[in-house]
Amino acid sequence: VRLCWLIHLVGDLHQPLHAASLIDERRLPGPEHDDQGGNLLAVRVEIGAFPTRLHGSWDQLPGTDNHPASIVRLVDELRRDPALQLEQLSELRAGDDVRTWTAESYAAAVKYAYLNGELPTAVWDESRPPLPAVDDVPILPVGYERTAREAARRRLVVASHRLAELLSAAVR
Repeated sequence: VRLCWLIHLVGDLHQPLHAASLIDERRLPGPEHDDQGGNLLAVRVEIGAFPTRLHGSWDQLPGTDNHPASIVRLVDELRRDPALQLEQLSELRAGDDVRTWTAESYAAAVKYAYLNGELPTAVWDESRPPLPAVDDVPILPVGYERTAREAARRRLVVASHRLAELLSAAVR
């Protein structure tokens, strides 16, 4: 159980929307005025698409197929990506301090998930009707998904290296 929690928490800590929330008194109702890590913001990936929560869209960026063969293909793809080679991952030289990891995820959320506060979204809070009409939920800007996927994949690979280091240290 402890091993499962360690794997889960290291992965979660590297997901940008687990380390940040948008605070906006004007757009977000409620006493905290926050989006709960993207869980109260909706976007659409294309015209005609149903809205999806920003947080959920980031959770799905690396892929959603949990079939073992699909996971092996993804790992192989990540291993072959020149941008994800060990020498390209400057974050790994930043140290093994959990606060550093959190700061990296926060910075990625600000830059890539929220586009420095400029990401067009709609509040999608089912506890506070009425919900916006589907067509009133903004479509992600051109290039957003590609850039977000690259950032999410990078965070995934960095998390994997760090988890491997933690596990290696635990069995020494």
